[in-house]
Amino acid sequence: MLLPTLAAFGSALAMSAAGFVLLSTDRRVPEATPVPRPRPAPPAPPLATPRRIIPPVVDAPEPYFDDFRPDLDRLVVVCPDGATMPGPEDLRLSYDADYDETEVRLVSGDADRLVCYLPGVRPEAIDLASVEFIPAGAAAALLADA
Repeated sequence: MLLPTLAAFGSALAMSAAGFVLLSTDRRVPEATPVPRPRPAPPAPPLATPRRIIPPVVDAPEPYFDDFRPDLDRLVVVCPDGATMPGPEDLRLSYDADYDETEVRLVSGDADRLVCYLPGVRPEAIDLASVEFIPAGAAAALLADA
């Protein structure tokens, strides 16, 4: 009497030496169990210090940055208005162990210009893909807003 009652509910129990196994006699397709969706990440907190534009020290014989941090700072190369913008492949980085600094040069066509020196920075710490190239007019506007 118990077996027909369980079968009426669409399931039956079978007993084995290993224990109980639930057998289904129901031919309906079970509904999919909803998968919980991941919660979106909370918004990032505002930066402790706002973005600043820090030009290199230019009153020296050669331009350099006092405290360039490759993990936080981005190098921006200013080019003449109307010029073809170079790309990261046009930059050459060389390290001088005697001075513990990286020399950044722009080599494009026949031109070979010093961009700046980065004291205390090794070339492998600089991601060339993050270097930005902007025309002089745009740089002047950015500096005016800063």
